[in-house]
Amino acid sequence: MEKLSVWFCGLYTTPCLTGLLYGYDTVSISGAIDFLQDKYALSPALQGLVISSIMIGGVIGAGFSGFLSDKYGRR
Repeated sequence: MEKLSVWFCGLYTTPCLTGLLYGYDTVSISGAIDFLQDKYALSPALQGLVISSIMIGGVIGAGFSGFLSDKYGRR
């Protein structure tokens, strides 16, 4: 029964941490977009492209790092 409770704890903790990290990324991007807009004179369409590129790049990077950790990480 103890093993099951540890599994449930991980099951509930993982989405909480994911939401926390996603919120942190969103706040970081919203703080940086003003500086990017001033420096590169971005239109609203280009702002959306920059933000979506950052988010998609993060997903691809996380997926690739998962592959690397499976291949070269702890065994």
